[in-house]
Amino acid sequence: MAARWPAEQRQEGVSFEVHRILAGAEDAFELIRQPPLNERTGRHQWNGDAAKRAVGWKTDIPVTAQEKVAAIRDLAQEETVAAQAACDLLRRPDVAFKAMRDREARAMVNQAQFDQAEADEEDFEDDFTDEDDEPFEDPATIVRGFHRSMEFTDLIGVCQGFIAGASRLVPKLRGREFSESQLKTVERHLEKIRATADWIETAVSTGKVDLDEALAQLLRDK
Repeated sequence: MAARWPAEQRQEGVSFEVHRILAGAEDAFELIRQPPLNERTGRHQWNGDAAKRAVGWKTDIPVTAQEKVAAIRDLAQEETVAAQAACDLLRRPDVAFKAMRDREARAMVNQAQFDQAEADEEDFEDDFTDEDDEPFEDPATIVRGFHRSMEFTDLIGVCQGFIAGASRLVPKLRGREFSESQLKTVERHLEKIRATADWIETAVSTGKVDLDEALAQLLRDK
């Protein structure tokens, strides 16, 4: 390190760690004279993480969005951990909305939903076996399974259609002013959307599709 940093190039007040990290940089002598801004202190100064960031190393404490994402990826190497983290994050509406704006992520979620539906169908069919463990393909069961797949696809299509439409339209409202009457109309329809989303969630979770009178009346109102 002494050979890499001649005495006249060393910076007083800068730690040995920073000199060690920056030693491999091509412009190390010039770089060390330009300490980055520490947003916490408001001063330009070097520390270990700042030096690592300057040379492209992984930092000990993530600060930037990119560093935080990389840290999360590192912590979620195991599939069980990644799956639980994904479930927890997607329960946050704003996170789920932004995630579904990514075309590849949206396609992967849709594919996973279809795969899960097929797995559920296979589990259902396994219940209908004869004594020789050969599947009994009851026609009524096949038809019900086919209808369930179609209904599932239609339901996802309705949800995706709403999300895609909103994603396309809402950004165009920037700077737009609405009258009091228009605002009330939008609020009334948003109330219907929230109530319908709750209805869908109840139907999917419990199988109960009946409308209570209050919801029925809300959806009937124009």
